[in-house]
Amino acid sequence: MKRMILAVALSHAVSAAPLSAPAPPPLCTVVATASPAIVGRWLTVQLKPGCPPNGVARLRLVSKLGGSQPDFPPGLYTLYPGQTFRKVALSWWSLVWVDRIGREWRVSEQQ
Repeated sequence: MKRMILAVALSHAVSAAPLSAPAPPPLCTVVATASPAIVGRWLTVQLKPGCPPNGVARLRLVSKLGGSQPDFPPGLYTLYPGQTFRKVALSWWSLVWVDRIGREWRVSEQQ
């Protein structure tokens, strides 16, 4: 009887333990190139070599005049390994990389 009570108590203790959240994917940095477009410039963005297969990059375009893209609601573009992000951007839009806590880091563009 004591063993049964102990087994029941242990099973409840194990089931009451909090579940840990899955680890977030690793953040990877990006390489951006800019080339002329009819209006503005073409931005082409890829993950830097060495990014793990489950890695991601989070990007946003930020305007010097205010606002960001994606704009409604303000959000992020997520780039995965093997993907290329391409977008035409006007001269007052800057590409930023967003870290885990939401800080924005301007991405330099290669010509």
